[in-house]
Amino acid sequence: MHPMPLGRHLSRSRSTCSCPIRAASPRGGRLRLLGQVGWRYAYGDVAPRALLALSGGAPAFTTAGTPIGRNALVAEAGLD
Repeated sequence: MHPMPLGRHLSRSRSTCSCPIRAASPRGGRLRLLGQVGWRYAYGDVAPRALLALSGGAPAFTTAGTPIGRNALVAEAGLD
C-alpha cells in the first residue's frame, strides 16, 4: 500500500477583480463570434504554497506553485 499525502494549504488568501470589455456579433447567422479583453488584478498572496506529509510518518515538506501575475491582460474569444 502506498503512503497517502496529507496536508493543508498555507496560502489561500487570494482574490481577483476583472474589468473586461465584451463584444459579440449580431444574432442572425448560424454562428456568433464572441470576445472580451480586459485587465485582471490579484489581491493577497499570489504564490500558492502547501504543507504536506506522507501518512507513513515521514517528515513534512512544503510545496510551492508558480506565482500568478498581480496585473494581467485577459483575452477570450469564442463561437456560439
